[in-house]
Amino acid sequence: MNTVFFNYRYSNSRLEFKIDGDDDFIKRQVIRSEGKRCMTLKQKTLYIELDEDPKLCNDHLGLIFILAFHPILECNETVSVIFPFTVSQTFLDAIKINWILPNIEINSEIDDNLSIYKLEGVTILYGGGLDSFAIKLLMQDFPGIRLVNQINECDEICAGSGVDYIKTNIRDLYSVYGLPLWVSIMIVGIINKSKYLMSGGQLTSSYLFDGLQYKDRTKNLWLSVVMKNLGIHNCNFPFLSEVSNTEIVFKHKELEKAMFCTFTNNKEGKCTKCTKCLRKFMLMACYDHKYIKQIEMFDLSHDTFTTFFSRKTLYFADIFLFCVKKLLPYNSKNIGIIHEYLKQYDISDSSFLSRYYKTPLDEYDEEIKGYLIQKLHSLDIKPMNENDIHSMINYKHSKRSNHN
Repeated sequence: MNTVFFNYRYSNSRLEFKIDGDDDFIKRQVIRSEGKRCMTLKQKTLYIELDEDPKLCNDHLGLIFILAFHPILECNETVSVIFPFTVSQTFLDAIKINWILPNIEINSEIDDNLSIYKLEGVTILYGGGLDSFAIKLLMQDFPGIRLVNQINECDEICAGSGVDYIKTNIRDLYSVYGLPLWVSIMIVGIINKSKYLMSGGQLTSSYLFDGLQYKDRTKNLWLSVVMKNLGIHNCNFPFLSEVSNTEIVFKHKELEKAMFCTFTNNKEGKCTKCTKCLRKFMLMACYDHKYIKQIEMFDLSHDTFTTFFSRKTLYFADIFLFCVKKLLPYNSKNIGIIHEYLKQYDISDSSFLSRYYKTPLDEYDEEIKGYLIQKLHSLDIKPMNENDIHSMINYKHSKRSNHN
């Protein structure tokens, strides 16, 4: 049996979460759950810089350890986990679920008084892109909102907007950025002791399998079972599409402030060289036609784009189809080129993307649910009707076999 020891301290304005054990075990090659890439642990200590000790309860300290180092704990043999503090039976029951980490054995004293969690308010885990920007704008009048953005040591801190920037080495913990995004942002969110954590999300990733076909991927058991049992409710906005998120930002006259570039050294947060920026500019052009000029600046003959549009399946095909239908009348050369590329594919109609999907909201706290529905209606964003839901559930995307 392998044994790992967790140690925690707050010192010199840093929370530090350290894993110890046999190096051959904790530094072995493990698999990144998103992308299935191999990686190894680079640093034994996760740190988060804070001006003062947040004095988290032991269960939530333990949760951060489990989230940060869960790739190490996922193996086919029993792993003994030893915490330097007591945890509650509620914590043990939440973590010890067969389909989460079936082979861990937590060896800590139990104190059931820890299972009463005093959490309140809402933290928005904010990145500044269109999706999290839409959440920020929708929720800005809700009482007690906090915005948190995690950054690396080398990142420049942008000014203002009420955002708390928290420095952490979480992106450099593994040889590949191994923690899925939902894990890393939740760790930073937990330290605020908020009852509700909100993060960017949209229909294409949550319900349309990245634009391929309908497949409900919102049931993340870590979020819906483990964290909820520990008093933390996660709301990742799967009821809106990128289309609706863009519309919300546009109606608040904030499109220019959105950042979304995949090139991290681009200080403006936008470029004309990647497919993500192309898609985002197309979305923005659907609501403000001045961005068609930006679309024309992309060199679609470059390998980046010809390779992307010649794949067997097109990533976020639903969004490209929606945008092209909106923008074709404006005689943009690049929109015409993308329209020709799309003829290689069979893509179901995606007009439902301009409406919100009410079903995910039914899982939210009634106060937040009511608030969000009122805000959406005030922006004239309507719920999907039965035909919209039927279109979404029957959405399909594939390469045409007879295309020349």
